[in-house]
Amino acid sequence: ELKSSEEKYHNIFDNAVEGIFQSSVHNRFISVNPALARIHGYDSPEELIETITDIRNQLYVDPKRHDELIELLSKNSVIHNFEAQFYRKDKSINWVSMNIRTVADQNGKVLYYEGTAEDITERKKAEIALHESEQYARSIISSSLDMIVTTDNQRRIVEFNKAAEEAFGYTREELLGKHIDLLYANNNDGKTINKTVIRQEKITGEILNKRKNGEEFPCYLSASVMHDAEGKHIGIVGVSRDITEQKRTERLLKESEAKYRSVVEESLIGFYIVQDGLFK
Repeated sequence: ELKSSEEKYHNIFDNAVEGIFQSSVHNRFISVNPALARIHGYDSPEELIETITDIRNQLYVDPKRHDELIELLSKNSVIHNFEAQFYRKDKSINWVSMNIRTVADQNGKVLYYEGTAEDITERKKAEIALHESEQYARSIISSSLDMIVTTDNQRRIVEFNKAAEEAFGYTREELLGKHIDLLYANNNDGKTINKTVIRQEKITGEILNKRKNGEEFPCYLSASVMHDAEGKHIGIVGVSRDITEQKRTERLLKESEAKYRSVVEESLIGFYIVQDGLFK
């Protein structure tokens, strides 16, 4: 029975997908399985044990992470999901997540450490790429001259960029989680826009907004639906521009044209325009 139990243990140990190891308090491996050897780029457990005589300084990209691990183990006998970067045999670097526990005698003296390890390099690359993508998007949103406001599917504000802060007079922190209707001169406009965008996926047009001080101002809005990976509606992103000056210029132009027309019509002097030999 003992022999059968040992054979079963060795079978699990040798064929496990995860790396399994025991290491001494002197930074050396006591035993490792084939999976751990592969994680670190070695051909066999024996090669790994013989080559790595100082885990802290030979394997860890940042030896201080090893110190942090030992410090954590001195306070907690079991540590889960401890992540660190390691050098492989060919000096390439990978990310490894470990679950480790301390094995001590009855007097509390640490005898050795044992645990499991998983190569999470691809996951970390994806996380880093996602983080960089989010940072890039946030940088664009932050530096945009247009007001960018996004809402969730409950019409609560989840993004409010710098341009929007300057235009509306609110800080981003003041509005996160607040209802979007707070920004419209007419609350019904917000409801109408929301329904129309969801139905049409995207809309553009003029809208009357309201600043924090109650002042109303016109904007040109482009709003579209945001979807998750499964195509489910998760919110709306709105990009708008303050067209107060444009409206003022248009009004002044109309007033100028009206004044000019009035002067011409009431003048005692006749005016005419000739184009291509024809009276206009």
